[in-house]
Amino acid sequence: MACDIEVDRRDLTATRVVERPLPELAAGEVLLRVDRFALTANNVTYALLGDGLRYWTFFPADDGWGRLPVWGLADVTASNQPGVEPGQRFYGYYPMGSHLIVRAGRVAEHGFVDTSPHRAALSRTYNSYRRVDNDPDWDPRRDDEQVLLRPLFLTSYLIDEFLAGHDWFGADAVVLSSASSKTALGTAKLLADRGGHPVFGLTSPANLAFTTSLRVYDAVAPYGDLDALPDTAVAYVDVSGDQRVRAAVHDRFGDGVRYSGAVGATHWNTAEFGGTPFFAPDQVRDLIQRWGIAGFEARSGAALRHLVDFAAGWLTVERRHGADAVRDAYTRLVAGQVNPSTGLVLGLAR
Repeated sequence: MACDIEVDRRDLTATRVVERPLPELAAGEVLLRVDRFALTANNVTYALLGDGLRYWTFFPADDGWGRLPVWGLADVTASNQPGVEPGQRFYGYYPMGSHLIVRAGRVAEHGFVDTSPHRAALSRTYNSYRRVDNDPDWDPRRDDEQVLLRPLFLTSYLIDEFLAGHDWFGADAVVLSSASSKTALGTAKLLADRGGHPVFGLTSPANLAFTTSLRVYDAVAPYGDLDALPDTAVAYVDVSGDQRVRAAVHDRFGDGVRYSGAVGATHWNTAEFGGTPFFAPDQVRDLIQRWGIAGFEARSGAALRHLVDFAAGWLTVERRHGADAVRDAYTRLVAGQVNPSTGLVLGLAR
């Protein structure tokens, strides 16, 4: 039996447990047992944008319900596709559940692409599954940390390259909302390492001390005190998705806002996306066109290793297993009750 935790698409706080028998595999199909997956605010963003950006399409469910996409590790337990063998381990995009059947195409030493018809028009970034024992950038001693941080820190890397590639849009500094989030922290770290542009963070009063302690921001202000930030031209990277925060930033800096981009929705219950949408797969495509796939993987891989090392100093992984534990973790996440220094790594497979 397969087990999924499904989310009510009309009420993102509501979930249900669904069990279903595993069908026989057709030619070209592979059964993956999901060993572990991460759950972060990034996944809530997938839910919020699930209809507009088709995130609910990856793993279909009954009308009104959704199988939430997560990033994780899975092992092949059965295969009808030569080149993909039982026991191989793959990192990629899975539902918040115990198993996934894929149609494995374009099989190579590094992995495969799910060519299932319902995923054909979706981004290859999300359809690709990477074989970790053939991945020089994968450290098996840090499975949990990489499952948790790779998708977040890849977004951080893409934001850093995007801003630099556009010459900061003429801004003199960068402002990040939800500054305590892992995506924002990774972005701030890369921007600080690059140098040349001060990085300012906006966060809640409760997370102010933690965010400041990591010393990746030149200044950190609580949401209610934007006047504490210097008066300068800024590029605003909105990780919170909170329209009130975005309006406050635009009011504070006025014409000095040279770029305003929407990245995430950590404040999902007040989210109303504005500004220029930042879609990570588009930036991946642009960088691959510029550098080639090998160049992109070498540069992004080095950045990801650097950021995982950075997180080792402050990240605590919380491992939970079972349907009740996963539902509880999801409930705490959407309620904003997960400490920013904590990472949730979960499992459902028996």
